[in-house]
Amino acid sequence: MSLPTADRLPEWARPFVPFLSWFPLVNRETTKPDFTAGLIGALVAQSQGVAFATIADMPPELGLYADMTSAVVAALFGDPPGT
Repeated sequence: MSLPTADRLPEWARPFVPFLSWFPLVNRETTKPDFTAGLIGALVAQSQGVAFATIADMPPELGLYADMTSAVVAALFGDPPGT
């Protein structure tokens, strides 16, 4: 089973799934720095999410859920690597 690529999609659908164009470029060399950057970003963003939820008089768990959701959306639909 091969991974989907952007070439198999119609031209109008490609802007909606930008990760299909750069995902084939991911390899062992790029994974380690990406993982390190993601871990550092998660540590900072999770503490901010809990703090903001607490300031807003909401349960701290909601800050964690909001943080995780926004991170996944940004990773999949944000700018491609190297921009």
